[in-house]
Amino acid sequence: MVKKFEANGLSLNDYIPACVKQPQLFYQSSETLEKNVKDFVKKFEANGLSLDNYIPACVKMPSLFYQSPETLEKNVKDFVKKFEANGLSLDNYIPACVKQPPLFSQSPETLEKNVKDLVKKFEANGLSLNDYIPACVKQPQLFCLSPNTIKEHIDIIRFSYFNNYKEIDNESFWTQVLSSPIKLSCSSSLLLTEGIIIPKMFENGKIPKELKGNRLKQKL
Repeated sequence: MVKKFEANGLSLNDYIPACVKQPQLFYQSSETLEKNVKDFVKKFEANGLSLDNYIPACVKMPSLFYQSPETLEKNVKDFVKKFEANGLSLDNYIPACVKQPPLFSQSPETLEKNVKDLVKKFEANGLSLNDYIPACVKQPQLFCLSPNTIKEHIDIIRFSYFNNYKEIDNESFWTQVLSSPIKLSCSSSLLLTEGIIIPKMFENGKIPKELKGNRLKQKL
Protein backbone atom coordinates (compact mmCIF):
# COMPACT_ATOMS: atom_id res chain seq x y z
CA MET A 1 0.00 0.00 0.00
CA VAL A 2 2.78 2.42 0.89
CA LYS A 3 4.61 1.60 -2.33
CA LYS A 4 1.49 2.43 -4.37
CA PHE A 5 1.37 6.00 -3.02
CA GLU A 6 5.01 6.81 -2.22
CA ALA A 7 5.05 9.36 -5.03
CA ASN A 8 2.10 11.15 -3.35
CA GLY A 9 3.79 11.45 0.04
CA LEU A 10 2.74 8.23 1.80
CA SER A 11 5.46 6.68 3.97
CA LEU A 12 5.65 3.89 6.52
CA ASN A 13 6.08 6.54 9.21
CA ASP A 14 2.68 7.95 8.22
CA TYR A 15 0.85 4.75 7.39
CA ILE A 16 1.71 2.61 10.41
CA PRO A 17 0.17 5.11 12.92
CA ALA A 18 -2.86 5.34 10.59
CA CYS A 19 -3.20 1.55 10.71
CA VAL A 20 -2.92 1.57 14.50
CA LYS A 21 -5.89 3.99 14.59
CA GLN A 22 -7.82 1.86 12.05
CA PRO A 23 -6.52 -1.72 12.46
CA GLN A 24 -8.55 -3.06 9.53
CA LEU A 25 -6.01 -1.33 7.29
CA PHE A 26 -3.45 -3.95 8.33
CA TYR A 27 -5.41 -6.76 6.70
CA GLN A 28 -7.44 -5.11 3.94
CA SER A 29 -6.30 -5.77 0.40
CA SER A 30 -3.96 -3.06 -0.84
CA GLU A 31 -5.66 -3.33 -4.25
CA THR A 32 -9.06 -2.56 -2.67
CA LEU A 33 -7.66 0.39 -0.71
CA GLU A 34 -5.88 1.71 -3.79
CA LYS A 35 -9.12 1.50 -5.78
CA ASN A 36 -11.06 3.32 -3.04
CA VAL A 37 -8.59 6.17 -3.01
CA LYS A 38 -8.15 6.54 -6.76
CA ASP A 39 -11.85 6.18 -7.56
CA PHE A 40 -12.77 8.90 -5.09
CA VAL A 41 -10.07 11.30 -6.27
CA LYS A 42 -11.20 10.82 -9.84
CA LYS A 43 -14.73 11.97 -8.93
CA PHE A 44 -13.48 15.42 -7.85
CA GLU A 45 -10.35 15.99 -9.93
CA ALA A 46 -12.07 18.88 -11.71
CA ASN A 47 -12.65 20.54 -8.30
CA GLY A 48 -9.05 20.47 -7.11
CA LEU A 49 -8.78 17.03 -5.49
CA SER A 50 -5.60 15.11 -6.27
CA LEU A 51 -3.69 12.16 -4.90
CA ASP A 52 -1.10 14.62 -3.60
CA ASN A 53 -3.61 16.41 -1.36
CA TYR A 54 -5.97 13.49 -0.63
CA ILE A 55 -3.33 11.06 0.67
CA PRO A 56 -2.31 13.44 3.52
CA ALA A 57 -6.03 13.86 4.31
CA CYS A 58 -6.36 10.06 4.53
CA VAL A 59 -3.37 9.90 6.87
CA LYS A 60 -5.12 12.39 9.18
CA MET A 61 -8.45 10.54 8.85
CA PRO A 62 -7.45 6.90 8.19
CA SER A 63 -11.02 5.65 7.71
CA LEU A 64 -10.98 7.49 4.35
CA PHE A 65 -8.65 4.80 3.01
CA TYR A 66 -11.37 2.16 3.18
CA GLN A 67 -14.65 4.07 2.98
CA SER A 68 -16.74 3.60 -0.14
CA PRO A 69 -16.01 6.25 -2.79
CA GLU A 70 -19.73 6.38 -3.56
CA THR A 71 -20.62 7.08 0.07
CA LEU A 72 -18.03 9.84 0.35
CA GLU A 73 -19.16 11.33 -2.95
CA LYS A 74 -22.76 11.41 -1.72
CA ASN A 75 -21.73 13.08 1.55
CA VAL A 76 -19.90 15.83 -0.29
CA LYS A 77 -22.45 16.47 -3.02
CA ASP A 78 -25.48 16.33 -0.70
CA PHE A 79 -23.96 18.89 1.64
CA VAL A 80 -22.93 21.27 -1.13
CA LYS A 81 -26.42 21.12 -2.57
CA LYS A 82 -27.88 22.28 0.76
CA PHE A 83 -25.97 25.58 0.62
CA GLU A 84 -25.45 26.25 -3.08
CA ALA A 85 -27.71 29.30 -2.82
CA ASN A 86 -25.38 30.70 -0.12
CA GLY A 87 -22.16 30.44 -2.12
CA LEU A 88 -21.01 26.87 -1.38
CA SER A 89 -19.71 24.95 -4.38
CA LEU A 90 -17.66 21.86 -5.08
CA ASP A 91 -14.81 24.16 -6.10
CA ASN A 92 -14.59 25.76 -2.65
CA TYR A 93 -15.83 22.85 -0.51
CA ILE A 94 -13.34 20.24 -1.74
CA PRO A 95 -10.33 22.36 -0.63
CA ALA A 96 -12.13 22.91 2.70
CA CYS A 97 -12.50 19.13 3.11
CA VAL A 98 -8.81 18.64 2.34
CA LYS A 99 -8.00 21.02 5.22
CA GLN A 100 -10.57 19.35 7.52
CA PRO A 101 -10.71 15.68 6.40
CA PRO A 102 -13.61 14.61 8.68
CA LEU A 103 -15.86 16.68 6.38
CA PHE A 104 -15.47 14.02 3.69
CA SER A 105 -17.20 11.42 5.85
CA GLN A 106 -19.49 13.38 8.17
CA SER A 107 -23.24 13.21 7.68
CA PRO A 108 -24.52 16.11 5.54
CA GLU A 109 -27.50 16.39 7.89
CA THR A 110 -25.25 16.84 10.93
CA LEU A 111 -23.17 19.49 9.21
CA GLU A 112 -26.29 21.26 7.97
CA LYS A 113 -27.68 21.35 11.51
CA ASN A 114 -24.39 22.76 12.87
CA VAL A 115 -24.44 25.62 10.37
CA LYS A 116 -28.13 26.47 10.53
CA ASP A 117 -28.37 26.25 14.32
CA LEU A 118 -25.45 28.66 14.72
CA VAL A 119 -26.88 31.19 12.26
CA LYS A 120 -30.29 30.95 13.95
CA LYS A 121 -28.72 31.93 17.28
CA PHE A 122 -27.52 35.25 15.80
CA GLU A 123 -29.93 36.03 12.97
CA ALA A 124 -31.56 38.72 15.14
CA ASN A 125 -28.11 40.38 15.27
CA GLY A 126 -27.71 40.31 11.49
CA LEU A 127 -25.86 37.03 10.83
CA SER A 128 -26.97 35.24 7.66
CA LEU A 129 -26.09 32.05 5.82
CA ASN A 130 -24.73 34.18 2.97
CA ASP A 131 -22.20 35.70 5.41
CA TYR A 132 -21.43 32.58 7.43
CA ILE A 133 -20.87 29.99 4.68
CA PRO A 134 -17.86 31.87 3.15
CA ALA A 135 -16.38 32.15 6.67
CA CYS A 136 -16.75 28.38 7.12
CA VAL A 137 -15.04 27.80 3.78
CA LYS A 138 -12.10 29.90 5.02
CA GLN A 139 -12.05 28.08 8.40
CA PRO A 140 -13.52 24.61 7.67
CA GLN A 141 -13.41 23.52 11.32
CA LEU A 142 -16.49 25.72 11.81
CA PHE A 143 -18.57 23.26 9.78
CA CYS A 144 -17.81 20.58 12.40
CA LEU A 145 -17.87 22.51 15.68
CA SER A 146 -20.90 22.51 17.96
CA PRO A 147 -23.09 25.61 17.49
CA ASN A 148 -23.04 26.14 21.27
CA THR A 149 -19.24 26.16 21.28
CA ILE A 150 -19.07 28.73 18.48
CA LYS A 151 -21.77 30.81 20.18
CA GLU A 152 -19.62 30.99 23.31
CA HIS A 153 -16.67 32.16 21.22
CA ILE A 154 -18.79 34.83 19.50
CA ASP A 155 -20.16 36.03 22.85
CA ILE A 156 -16.61 36.46 24.15
CA ILE A 157 -15.55 38.40 21.04
CA ARG A 158 -18.68 40.59 21.21
CA PHE A 159 -17.91 41.32 24.86
CA SER A 160 -14.41 42.40 23.86
CA TYR A 161 -15.62 44.67 21.06
CA PHE A 162 -18.25 46.36 23.19
CA ASN A 163 -15.68 47.08 25.89
CA ASN A 164 -13.05 48.29 23.45
CA TYR A 165 -15.23 50.47 21.28
CA LYS A 166 -18.27 51.08 23.51
CA GLU A 167 -20.52 50.83 20.46
CA ILE A 168 -20.24 48.80 17.28
CA ASP A 169 -23.09 48.16 14.88
CA ASN A 170 -23.98 44.60 13.95
CA GLU A 171 -22.91 44.91 10.31
CA SER A 172 -19.43 46.18 11.28
CA PHE A 173 -19.10 43.50 13.95
CA TRP A 174 -19.85 40.62 11.58
CA THR A 175 -17.66 42.11 8.85
CA GLN A 176 -14.68 42.25 11.21
CA VAL A 177 -15.26 38.85 12.83
CA LEU A 178 -16.02 36.90 9.66
CA SER A 179 -13.06 38.38 7.80
CA SER A 180 -10.86 36.47 10.27
CA PRO A 181 -12.95 33.39 11.13
CA ILE A 182 -10.03 31.56 12.76
CA LYS A 183 -11.00 33.43 15.95
CA LEU A 184 -14.31 31.59 16.02
CA SER A 185 -12.53 28.23 16.18
CA CYS A 186 -10.11 29.25 18.95
CA SER A 187 -10.78 27.84 22.41
CA SER A 188 -12.65 30.04 24.87
CA SER A 189 -9.63 30.00 27.17
CA LEU A 190 -7.38 31.26 24.38
CA LEU A 191 -9.83 34.02 23.46
CA LEU A 192 -10.07 35.10 27.09
CA THR A 193 -6.38 35.07 27.89
CA GLU A 194 -4.46 35.85 24.69
CA GLY A 195 -5.49 39.38 23.89
CA ILE A 196 -9.06 39.20 22.64
CA ILE A 197 -10.39 40.40 25.98
CA ILE A 198 -9.01 43.88 26.58
CA PRO A 199 -5.92 44.16 28.79
CA LYS A 200 -7.21 47.39 30.40
CA MET A 201 -9.72 45.31 32.36
CA PHE A 202 -6.81 44.20 34.48
CA GLU A 203 -4.11 46.20 36.20
CA ASN A 204 -0.88 46.34 34.17
CA GLY A 205 -2.62 44.40 31.40
CA LYS A 206 -1.99 41.06 33.11
CA ILE A 207 -4.76 38.58 33.81
CA PRO A 208 -4.35 37.17 37.33
CA LYS A 209 -3.46 33.47 37.26
CA GLU A 210 -6.38 32.61 39.50
CA LEU A 211 -8.80 34.08 36.95
CA LYS A 212 -7.69 32.16 33.88
CA GLY A 213 -9.91 29.67 32.11
CA ASN A 214 -13.36 28.93 33.53
CA ARG A 215 -12.94 31.21 36.54
CA LEU A 216 -12.32 34.14 34.24
CA LYS A 217 -15.41 33.28 32.23
CA GLN A 218 -17.46 33.20 35.43
CA LYS A 219 -16.14 36.57 36.52
CA LEU A 220 -16.93 38.12 33.13
